[in-house]
Amino acid sequence: MDRRTFPVLTDADEPLITRLAAGLGEDAGRVLAYLLCRIREADLDRTATLTAIHIGTSLSQNAARTSLDRLEKRGFVERTTVQTSSPGRPPNAWYAVDALATTARGVADEHAGRLLRQAAQFDDNENGTPISSDSSGDRSQLAILSDPATRSDHDRRDETEQPIRVALNWHPNGFHGALFGPIAAATDDEPGTTDRPIESEPEPEPKLEPETKSELEFEYHACAGSSAAVQTVVDDEETDLAVAGAATVLCERAAGRDVVPVAVLLPRSPVVLYTTQSAFGEPFERLDQLRGRRLGMPPASETGLLGQLLLSQAGIRDAVDIIELDGEERTALESGEVDAVTGVAADATRLERDGATVDVISIAEQYPVYGPALVASREGLTDPETRARIWAFLVAMTASWGLVQCSPSSVATVIADRAMSGEAVDEVQSRDRIERTLRLATAQFARSDGVRKHGWGWHTPDDWQRLCAALVQGGVLDSRCA
Repeated sequence: MDRRTFPVLTDADEPLITRLAAGLGEDAGRVLAYLLCRIREADLDRTATLTAIHIGTSLSQNAARTSLDRLEKRGFVERTTVQTSSPGRPPNAWYAVDALATTARGVADEHAGRLLRQAAQFDDNENGTPISSDSSGDRSQLAILSDPATRSDHDRRDETEQPIRVALNWHPNGFHGALFGPIAAATDDEPGTTDRPIESEPEPEPKLEPETKSELEFEYHACAGSSAAVQTVVDDEETDLAVAGAATVLCERAAGRDVVPVAVLLPRSPVVLYTTQSAFGEPFERLDQLRGRRLGMPPASETGLLGQLLLSQAGIRDAVDIIELDGEERTALESGEVDAVTGVAADATRLERDGATVDVISIAEQYPVYGPALVASREGLTDPETRARIWAFLVAMTASWGLVQCSPSSVATVIADRAMSGEAVDEVQSRDRIERTLRLATAQFARSDGVRKHGWGWHTPDDWQRLCAALVQGGVLDSRCA
């Protein structure tokens, strides 16, 4: 009887897997990480059979084979055959084409191009015509622009000398982790150092392979909400991108502001309805408990739009007394002005940390809605220089998304530095609060089927159309959906 052993991935390899999965999807990232790890181990052959990959990655043979086909098609692995002592046809085997650093750069470069191609599929009008084509058969300006990923390094460097300017939907916070990952990667003097734990949070994470340093410069401008951020990217030609909630993006498009989503920072919305048992008088477990109750929300904000959508989906919108608030949800709840409020998950967890018994109904658990999206103006996307800057930023975010997930402490420090640059905020309290929000965001709102299959930032026109239809049907959009 012949006994064979196979090397397998361990927890120590998870940071590398996470890093590659950001641009490939989880299964393909796992397979490519396994083949790269074989290069790193001097006593291993760099080639691996399907059986070895299946066992080494803990994936099914079908999943491993599908991932190999995708990786081979995209040029990250190549197929060969290996000689064995068994009679018959030599089995196929695969190996990583390049070393880790080159491969990681290629993964991020290509994924940024794929995200831009997804943007080119976003529906252009109410008839559902993609912006990559029109009724006359001619390709649109956005679609015919050359992919920055196909240009030379020299050309791309020339076109990205200006800083990337991003309009945020609020002050920098933990939900913006993906945006600040590139800065954390560039300023991390000791890549791979472990995070410090905060209070009873998880133990320090495994070490991460050194990131590719980004030479980009970044400028962030805090706006008073998602609508203001969208207006900024449309009206200010110096602003390349904006962060806005998914429902707000569609409402602003319906109002005539021509923006296009290029990535989704979080594929699951962090918006929630929450209350305390002292304010509500009983456990809050079902939406129909809101009948005859007062629900506080800023109606024109992302939380208000999705709160109204959820009430409409449950068929109780007319049975709930909506109290318009202006960003003072917690105060209204604690004073007894309202029975429940809309907000984001971090609001509810902070209230719970202060000792209240908090009940939460999450939008993401009730209806599939994207969280904050990264959008550009259509005019910006049709400008080669702006498009090249956006592509470079997407590359940097893809390359550093693994750092955001595995080393949230270092990313939180960068966000806190930006958040406190003009405010008198206690450093430790602010930083810890940002880190808790970042950990919450990555743990609960950063994964979806699309992200698991395709990688960070993934979104589809079909998902946007479904949300648009729901907003129209629920009466949340007063005009046609773009």
